[in-house]
Amino acid sequence: MWKSAKLACLALALVGPARAEFDGSGVSGQWLREIALGRFEIARGATLNETEVIVRQTKKLTVLAMVYHEVYEKQCGAPEPARVFSVRVDWVKQIAPGIEEIEEGTPSEIRVRLPYADVFGKGMSLALNPAQMVFTFGPDAMQMVAGLYSASIDAIRLNGCGSAELDVFERNLAAIVRGEPSLQRRGAVPTHLEERCDATGVAGLDARMSVTVESACDCLSDIFWKGLPEDWLARVEDGFSHEAVLLSAALSPELWEGARSCLR
Repeated sequence: MWKSAKLACLALALVGPARAEFDGSGVSGQWLREIALGRFEIARGATLNETEVIVRQTKKLTVLAMVYHEVYEKQCGAPEPARVFSVRVDWVKQIAPGIEEIEEGTPSEIRVRLPYADVFGKGMSLALNPAQMVFTFGPDAMQMVAGLYSASIDAIRLNGCGSAELDVFERNLAAIVRGEPSLQRRGAVPTHLEERCDATGVAGLDARMSVTVESACDCLSDIFWKGLPEDWLARVEDGFSHEAVLLSAALSPELWEGARSCLR
């Protein structure tokens, strides 16, 4: 899936460490891991085929884009080029039954790296609209936002400021908010399936093949990413084995013939 990128990065791969997998072991980490691995249908809830879930999850991702980059600026800083946003959160206080008072918050400045300024702005326009937040997420909206802060803090702490893993997550988060395909679907980075396939020698089948492991893994990734629903794709990627490949390939004649051609 990333043939051109493989050729361009070969020299770097020979001298640099292998890219580790995004660490999503923190709070809500599994959900963020789906974004990092480019499995956007799962991240949006689209595999459930429920319109309300997809809409809610898509908006949650938009809020995450604001929250994450706010946390990143505090944890890691935001080097130039950056855009400065002025944010003020007002509080509504009930001073008597039926009587409310708005208490203005203190404005604060948030620096956001320029490539992500648009997605931060989209998240900010939603997150700072209390009525829309409650309408979308219900009375637990603020608790949901607090969870996103915790997840963002964990993601940055576990993966490290400026790491390759965090970079892929950030670029994929921007892509999903913009409605673009993931880096994996665009062939810009290797898929998790390719990495697991390479690491296991095509689940131990390398000695029986006439093609190279790299070629077989690239081919299998292309076949499964195009032909499998993402929930099935996640099963074969996360539990890559001879059995997982055969079971997934058996879902359709096209997948079966495609997988056979990869392993000839």
